[in-house]
Amino acid sequence: SQRWQLFKPSRFCLGEFAWPVRPSARIMTLRRLVSAGAFAALVLLPGAAFASELDAAVVLPARYAALGGAAQGGARGAAALSINPAGLGRIEAAEVHVGVAAEVSVSQGHPGAEWSGSSQPYFALLPGAAAGLRLDPWLAVGLSVTPRGTLGASYGSTTGSGPWSESRFAYELAPAIVLSVPRDVLDGELTFGAAYRLTFAGVELARPDGALSLTGVDATGVRLGAQYQPVPELRLGVAWSSAVSVGQGASSGTYAGQAVQSAATSRAIPQLLSAGGRIDIDRFGLGLDYEFAGTGDLDRSELTVTTAASEATWVRPLGYRYGHRLRAGLEYRLPLGADELAMRVGYGFGSAVTSASFPEPAGLPPAAAHTPTLGAGYRERYWECNLAVYGRFGSTRVDAEQLGSCSTCGGAGEYGIATVGTALDFSMAFE
Repeated sequence: SQRWQLFKPSRFCLGEFAWPVRPSARIMTLRRLVSAGAFAALVLLPGAAFASELDAAVVLPARYAALGGAAQGGARGAAALSINPAGLGRIEAAEVHVGVAAEVSVSQGHPGAEWSGSSQPYFALLPGAAAGLRLDPWLAVGLSVTPRGTLGASYGSTTGSGPWSESRFAYELAPAIVLSVPRDVLDGELTFGAAYRLTFAGVELARPDGALSLTGVDATGVRLGAQYQPVPELRLGVAWSSAVSVGQGASSGTYAGQAVQSAATSRAIPQLLSAGGRIDIDRFGLGLDYEFAGTGDLDRSELTVTTAASEATWVRPLGYRYGHRLRAGLEYRLPLGADELAMRVGYGFGSAVTSASFPEPAGLPPAAAHTPTLGAGYRERYWECNLAVYGRFGSTRVDAEQLGSCSTCGGAGEYGIATVGTALDFSMAFE
């Protein structure tokens, strides 16, 4: 409570340095140092541009979101590019895929004594698209544009200084190539896929005394995958996505009443290693996945802000842990003549990856996440349409003795997030 009161905007009058009074050089130097420190604190408290290095969730096509996200073995066609590119090898000739997800999230946190403890509802609309083309019985290529998750919060002030908000987003452009091993070489069906990832990410901060928008692009990411179907009833899959760090910057903006000449930070997206399988017997399908998230490699984040007065760099500790996620989904297919109606239900569990020592009011709570899902799909010979409804919930309490040394983190109290979303997708295949 004391540290938040110390950095209240009303405690610093940054405009005083424009007074037509010529102080001594020593006093001016001191004032510049105080100005730089105050400005950096105001930028970082409470809406830090590096608040969370994670996506709340990777947004999946509706057909897999309804299965709790269990898709490594069953992912197929153009819709598989954002999950396991090897699944593109199951197209016959050409295929296009489009989808959209809509989410509403509410965060619970404790930025400080003068801020309310629960955010306003945060809405995100996330479209995506993909296409694939078979060039040869052993070769296929594809391209996808997909969201890699979203997270945001908007908190209100209890002291009359006005609300602040923060939102983060990331999109990925991924060309891919898939190789299929001929059946006369190996029994069953084996495919290998590789995708090159161009990641665009940004963060937008809004406060009563200014706004700042930082964006950046990373061109170093890859996603590799393989799928193997030894018998018609069983399909196995594995995929790996490399870690990327997206440098984000801004050349203009205002914050704490001062003009920003430049601002820079980075967005770290951890590596993901996933494995799973799908069993189909008669009208039933069962998918199971495990995913390892390399979030334990993220230990700190930095933000550098330059104004006309000075430049300040702030380092924020993270203390993340490695993540483990389990996903399961069940599907029942009801034949409708030559077509098919699929009904799906699923559940996902994710271990806590953020730290109770450095809680983030606008980020993920240091708690396990539970994701129940439900959906349906209609499939005809050349097209299919799918719908999913899902939730994501997690909460915990952070006690004062758990807090580490961090001037930009939240205080003791209840932390949580509740997300409700729906996804819709459509695919069309061509001979």
